[in-house]
Amino acid sequence: MARLAVAGGCEGVGMWESGSRPSRLARATHHHLTRLRTIGSAHTRDMGDLGYENQHSECAVSGSIGGRGRREFVGTVLGGALVLEGLSGVERTVAAETLPADARRLALEWGAEAEQDKPTFDMAWTDRVTGQYRQVFDAPEVAEGTVFNQTRTFMRGFADIYHAKDSECSAVMVIRHAGIPMVANDRLWDELELGKAFKLKDPETGKKARRNPFLSTSNPKDAKYGMIWPDGGIDSLIGRGVIALACNMALFRLVSMIAKKDGIETKPAREKALANLVPGVIVMPSGIFAVARAQQAGCHYIRAT
Repeated sequence: MARLAVAGGCEGVGMWESGSRPSRLARATHHHLTRLRTIGSAHTRDMGDLGYENQHSECAVSGSIGGRGRREFVGTVLGGALVLEGLSGVERTVAAETLPADARRLALEWGAEAEQDKPTFDMAWTDRVTGQYRQVFDAPEVAEGTVFNQTRTFMRGFADIYHAKDSECSAVMVIRHAGIPMVANDRLWDELELGKAFKLKDPETGKKARRNPFLSTSNPKDAKYGMIWPDGGIDSLIGRGVIALACNMALFRLVSMIAKKDGIETKPAREKALANLVPGVIVMPSGIFAVARAQQAGCHYIRAT
C-alpha cells in the first residue's frame, strides 16, 4: 500500500514504501503537491482543516484522514492544486495566506487592481543584511511576542560570546499571518480594540490592551503583565538595526477591520493601515516571500512561535 507524505520542508515530497508502481492518480497528486510544497511548508499548522496530522516534517496519509477516505482526501488536495493553477500571481498569494472571509475578499479586490497597477515593494532592506551573523525569525502568530524575545536573545548571545556589535548581527523579523497586529501602532490598537479582538493585555494595567503591548514604550521595567523585555520591543529592535518585515496579505486582517469600522472602501482602508504601522516596518508581498528572500540573503531560519 502506498504511503504519501506531504513535506513540511523536506526534499522528498512523495515517498512510496511499497515496491508497486503508484497509480496515475497518485502520481498526479504527487506532482501537484510538489508544486505546492512551498505553501504547504509555511502553512503546515493551517492544514488541519484538510485532515493533516503534523508529524514534524511530514504528514502521513494512510487509511482514512479526519474520518474521510483516502480518495476524498486526495481529491481535496488535488482539486486545490488545480484551482491554484488558474489563479493570477496576486490571487495565488492570497490563496496561500489563510485569511478570515472578509479579509480574503478585500485582499482579492485589491489584488485585482494590483495586477493592473503593478505595485512595487521596497527591497532596499536586502542590502542591509551584511552582518557576520544572520538570522530570520518567522512569526506567523503573536505567541506572546516570541519573535521579539528571540531576536533580542540572538543579538545578546553573540554579543556576550563573540563581542559582536549590533552591526555584525543581521536579524530579520517576518511578521505574517495571525501575528500581523504586532506591527500596528498605538492608534490602530486603540481604534480597532485589537487587545479585545486578540485577547491581549496591557503590560501595565492588565486590562485589554488599547496600545501595542509589544513596544518598549509600553513596557516599563515594572510592567506586571509585560510579555517582552523592556528593551526588546519592536521599536527598540528596529532602532538597533533589526529589519522588520510585514506580510501584505496578512495586513488585510487589519484592512478589513478598518473598512468595517470606518465604513470605507478597500483602497483608503489599506492606505490607513499602511500609515499606521510601527515606524520602520517594511511591507512585503507576502510573509512567505519575505522569509525566502531573507534566507536567500544568507539568514538561518527560526520559527518564532
